[in-house]
Order: sequence, then structure tokens, then C-alpha cells
Amino acid sequence: MVVEHASTITPSLVLEGVSVQFGGLRALSDVSFQVNSGEIVGLIGPNGAGKTTVFNVICGFVKPTAGHVQFPMAKSWKGDSPTVKFVLWLPRALGRRSRATRRLGDRLTQAGRKVAAMVLRWRAAVRSGLSRALRVVGVRVPEKNPHLRPSQLARAGVSRTLQGVGLFPHLTVLENVMAGGQTRPHGGFLTSLFALPQGVRADRMLRDEALSQLDRLGVASFAARMPGQIPYGVAKKVAVARALMCRPSLLLLDEPASGLDETELEEFATHIVELRSEMAVLLVEHNMGFVMPLVDRLVVLDFGEVIATGRPSEVQADPAVIEAYLGIQQ
Repeated sequence: MVVEHASTITPSLVLEGVSVQFGGLRALSDVSFQVNSGEIVGLIGPNGAGKTTVFNVICGFVKPTAGHVQFPMAKSWKGDSPTVKFVLWLPRALGRRSRATRRLGDRLTQAGRKVAAMVLRWRAAVRSGLSRALRVVGVRVPEKNPHLRPSQLARAGVSRTLQGVGLFPHLTVLENVMAGGQTRPHGGFLTSLFALPQGVRADRMLRDEALSQLDRLGVASFAARMPGQIPYGVAKKVAVARALMCRPSLLLLDEPASGLDETELEEFATHIVELRSEMAVLLVEHNMGFVMPLVDRLVVLDFGEVIATGRPSEVQADPAVIEAYLGIQQ
């Protein structure tokens, strides 16, 4: 397996001084790291190190006692700004006019996202510069809460898989994947209820993309099966296909290698590497043989603190990491 290392330095996720305290228990202490666009980062550590807590803070399930979580590349997906809404709506509207222009509309939508992201990054940079200038002269500027609620994640371009597959047992594999595209443009309740042309067309497009994601991961032949009828390794891929339906700019994978055999691990690693051209990936994993050749950087947690960060070869030789995993002082 050959891994090409990312060259871009545009951050998709930034944690700054994140601390979490549950009563008298300090779960995280001043955790800081970032994940860049086109980069695969592994979050590792012994059991109880705080890895799941970090994921829950990122996803908004746990509010940090101190610090911030920011999604610089995901701003344009939120659609809170009327300007951004218009930039993203117009190409879709043009694309719906006919089948011939639909593909052009999709391309314009992608371009619109990039333009909106650039404008929002520029606006954020200007605001940050003004805030720093005001602080220099003694004016206190209240900070806007940068955290996303769980309900905002998908529209912000942040997607996550679970430690278990988390598939809906009474839906087919295809329907499970389609469920991941609920933030996508669709015809609406009434058009779907009365099977109006716009609703039928939107449902067909969603179904086609779900099949495309399954085919991309090599499990399209299981589309009509129920989750209880498919192997665990296939279910893992279905969960990833569902996560990809919102076209994320940041993908969070929680123990993706658990329960997979050697052949499935190799296939899964290949798929993850292919995703790096479209998004940033942060994964939590205990299987070091799977993680080491796959990631660009490692962040190591121990007792809620970052004890090492860097390339796998550097982290592997770090005395603090060896002590945390083996209990041997170097």
C-alpha cells in the first residue's frame, strides 16, 4: 500500500486549548491540534486516554470547559449567510431545468462552494485582524461561539462514522446510504407525498448517488439486502458510504478497522487514501499496523493530554509514547 502525503496546509479542523471536566474528573487538558485539507491524521492513545471525548467535543455532543473547536473549511456548507445560500442555490436551479444542464449545474455548485468558502475565509481574516487591533488599544471584543451543534454538522460538511456500524436494521443497504443525503437539495415533503416530478427527480438523483457511493466502495451488489444479512466488513463500508453522502470536507472515522480481517483492512486503507483528494480525514484507531502506514500525522493522547504529535516514524520512537503504551521508561 503506497501513501502519498498531503501537500496542502489549509486547515479543515482546529482544536485550540480544549479542556473537558466532568465534576472532579478532568477528561481532557489543553488539547490542541489541527487537521488539514487532504490530510489523514490518526488520533491514538491507550484505553481511557480521551480519544472518544475528543470526537464527542468535535461533534458537539460534549461542550468543552475551555478552548475552541473550529471548522475553517466547513463554513461555506452551513448556509447561514443569505449570500452563500444564493451562490449555492442558483447553479442547482439552473441544473434542474433539463437533464442536459444538470451536470453543468453540479459543476457550478462545486465552484460556488469554493467561491463562498474563499469569501468567508477572507471575511473571517478581516474580522480577526480588526479584533486583534481593537484588543491592542484596550477594546474588549466578545468572541462568537465557533462550536457547531450536532444538528449542524452535516450541513457544515462534517461527517462521522460510529464505533459500531449504526445502520438502521429495517432499511435496506441502499436506503441506509440514502439516509445520509438528507441535507441535499430535494423536492420537499409535498412533492414527495404527491409524487410530483420534482420530488421524483430528486429521489432518483439521491438513489443514483447512493448506488454510486456503494459501487465506489465495492459493495453495490448488497444494495437490496438488509443490514442483518451482510457481513460485518461490508456493513463497515456501508456506514462510510452513508457518511460520504453529505459530501463532507471533514470525515471522522471512529475505529474503522475494528472487526475486519487482513484482506478487508487492506481494502479499507485503500479507500481511505482515495478520499484524501476530496476531504480531510481524522481517525481514531487501536490497530497500529493499520494506522502507521496510512496516516500523514499522529496525535497521541494519554490521560487527556497530547503527549506527542508528528509523523508516524517520529511518534513511534518518542519515549513518552513508548512509556504510555508499554509502561517502560526510556
